[in-house]
Amino acid sequence: MKTLTPIPVAQIKLLRTTNPLPVIDFIRNVGTDDSAVEEVDLRGRTVTKLGVVPSLARTESPTPKHGVGHRNDDDITQPIEIIPARDLPEDLRPKVTFRTPSTGVPSHVTGDPSSSPSRPERQKMRALKRPATAPITTEGRDTPMTVVSAREVLAVAEDRDTVFLTLLRAVRSRARWAGLMTVQGGAAIGRVALAEQSLDTTAINTVLIPLDAVSPFRTVVANHQAHIGSLVSNDPSIDAMVLRMGGVMPPSALLLPIVIRDRVVAIVVAHRVHSDIRLADVTELLPMATAASDAIARLIVKSKSAGYRAPAAHPVVEIETESIETKRIVNLRDTGKWATPTRPSEPSFEQGTELSMDADPPQPIEAIIDAIERGDEGTTGEAITEAVDRANETISQLVNRFPGKLRVDRFNVVGRPLRAAQYGGLLELVIHLGAISSELLIEKMGAPQRDVRFYATVCVTELRPRNAIYALAERLFDQDFGVRACAIEALAGYPLGDLGHALVRARRAVHSNDPEVVSAATAAIIELRDCDAIPDLIGVIERTDRGGDLARKALTALTAQDFGPSEKKWRRWHETSRGKHRIEWLIEGLTHKDDTIRETAINDLRRVTGEYFGYHYDLPRRERDAAAERWAAWWRDSGHRRFTMPREDERHRPTALIPIRREPH
Repeated sequence: MKTLTPIPVAQIKLLRTTNPLPVIDFIRNVGTDDSAVEEVDLRGRTVTKLGVVPSLARTESPTPKHGVGHRNDDDITQPIEIIPARDLPEDLRPKVTFRTPSTGVPSHVTGDPSSSPSRPERQKMRALKRPATAPITTEGRDTPMTVVSAREVLAVAEDRDTVFLTLLRAVRSRARWAGLMTVQGGAAIGRVALAEQSLDTTAINTVLIPLDAVSPFRTVVANHQAHIGSLVSNDPSIDAMVLRMGGVMPPSALLLPIVIRDRVVAIVVAHRVHSDIRLADVTELLPMATAASDAIARLIVKSKSAGYRAPAAHPVVEIETESIETKRIVNLRDTGKWATPTRPSEPSFEQGTELSMDADPPQPIEAIIDAIERGDEGTTGEAITEAVDRANETISQLVNRFPGKLRVDRFNVVGRPLRAAQYGGLLELVIHLGAISSELLIEKMGAPQRDVRFYATVCVTELRPRNAIYALAERLFDQDFGVRACAIEALAGYPLGDLGHALVRARRAVHSNDPEVVSAATAAIIELRDCDAIPDLIGVIERTDRGGDLARKALTALTAQDFGPSEKKWRRWHETSRGKHRIEWLIEGLTHKDDTIRETAINDLRRVTGEYFGYHYDLPRRERDAAAERWAAWWRDSGHRRFTMPREDERHRPTALIPIRREPH
């Protein structure tokens, strides 16, 4: 039998920290039947797990021949003996730490580490596995749903699963496959999917997309904006997960984030398998994400409020008067009863008491505005509050300093303009000033510097003061195209009744001999859907220059009809159809022979009404005509009441009276 040489504990620690491979052999040789040691951390930390290590299995262990840190498997050194912990002195015994895997919170256990817990105790302390997430039941709730119906269900939903499924059913009405992924732990995890019968919906439960790699999913979570486009990420692992969502890599898809308190909690994925999905197809779905977020937030508030509910009745506290110690007060009018001692009265102001308060003198308004100008967005709240309180002084400073120091230059932004506060501190201050700054903005919108006009128009777009309508109408013909776009966006937010007189100049401008002026006028008329401009457009339809083409384009966009450059045909149509609502023109345009006109008509119908009846401009003619008939039936049954009948002014209705229901004529 080989002789075993004891080895000091310090040498074991040195070997354990330098060469991890022999440590495994050491650990296997440490235990006895009652040992609780199972593993040692290979970086030198003692990490003991629950369990029983078998008895001494072998007595030989290879040690490095060529020094610490090098291992040669062919070299076998002298066997060594590991001294059990119970035979060591008390101060040299290692401390054992039991780690609870379910929580990760360690609890220190003192005592002899070689003593093993009994079998029932080991079973009780065994790590618990995280229970699987309960699946969302889709039985009876897997059919497509219209957007209007989905909104009604979301408004009264009582649980999270109903919110998610309702949103998926609404998305499913626009797509062939729709799935939901929850965002947690730095990954998007598949939960539930709805699709046609030929498509797989069970593989969604195996989808897990990490959000630390570049992909459309990471972009959606980062910017909180919907994504409509390709899902290809050039990462094989992520692309493989996308293939599990419907079995194909779609040419384009919709990623719709659900945001609660500036955090994306879920993502809806939708596609049409082998066909493209476009913005016009899902325009009505984008606000559904906000509706779902509001519904979930309402459920969260409801759940939390249940824990802070006040008691039904205030408890009655009984006091034994005999046990209360009191003191008898003797006064001039002693009645022989107990009384509460009276407090000495406080001196009144008439008795000469003076109150004084020292306050620091207010900062100069220039210093306050300098601080706002230098600060980042959202960090200058106190300075902005003080500047708003001193509005007159602030406005006088803004006249000369507008737009001030910028955080982001306008030419560094691609696409839609940012919010005013994102461009600069002074613009953020203008938004907080509100209507007080309207005269300043109107003046700056006419400044000779185009950047000043742009930033002033951005502020007006956000504030929309009523006295700025005519100034905005002037900006429709600005030399700067960015100013034009902001002016159109701002005017689109005003009621149509307020725009009638303001757009007179745009209608007259279509008769101009300058093609650029006509182009600016027709662009504004199309974007603002100004049907009152149709007679002026018909009057220039037969022009042989570029103005005639621009007028024809505007007429086609407004009416969903096309009669070429013939003024006679256009006037004949207008005489017979001007009494109809524009929605009726668009419904008629659904059966037009031109694909472009049909696409324009359905896009406008969905934007204006929010309805969807399965119509797509590129469907076969029979299916297309059937869907167009559904649109016509909706208009006859309920649409015309919704858009043509005047609404009752509730300010003049007596309280507690049900409004009179008007029957269709």
